[in-house]
Amino acid sequence: MDYIRAFISIELPDNVRSDLQKLQEDFKRSFPRFRWVSVNSVHLTLKFLGNVAPDQIEPIKKYLGKIAEEHPAFRLSLKDTGLFPNMRRPRVVWVGLGENIDALSQVQKHIDSALTPLGFPPEKRDFTPHLTLARVPEGMRPAELEEFGKQWTAVKFAGGRYFEAKGINLMKSTLKPTGAVYDVLASFPLRSI
Repeated sequence: MDYIRAFISIELPDNVRSDLQKLQEDFKRSFPRFRWVSVNSVHLTLKFLGNVAPDQIEPIKKYLGKIAEEHPAFRLSLKDTGLFPNMRRPRVVWVGLGENIDALSQVQKHIDSALTPLGFPPEKRDFTPHLTLARVPEGMRPAELEEFGKQWTAVKFAGGRYFEAKGINLMKSTLKPTGAVYDVLASFPLRSI
């Protein structure tokens, strides 16, 4: 059986992608060794499903359609920057989100609980909405990581960059030597306000 590597996400509008690309370009010059994510691949992950059997795709779509009908669209904003797991040992470079985080969390929790009967256990970690912009390679000097951390966490989004979360997508992820390639399997618009 050919499994499908899948996840559920909210896609970003072009103006937000453009802002993120400018931010990446500013840092790429000073920190070229980081593995910067293609801005076209950046998305807001709500749930990573992993390897999904093809016969589970339709039931997942059915649940996601119902969830989308129950939740209205909402506004989000780029808020802050951060590093996982922390500044001393960064592995993931991200931009955080603000504004209607409660609405976003409700959608994420609804997805988590609705897909449990299909064999996708709820996430054990707290949901931290973020956009991954880079991964930190092994073997970087502590002084270089410290300098990056100081500069990265000092980034501020003047006036905020707002965007509408209008729908949720079921995504397919294909791993290639050049990085993951994402394809939309299905889109589900959130309820209009």
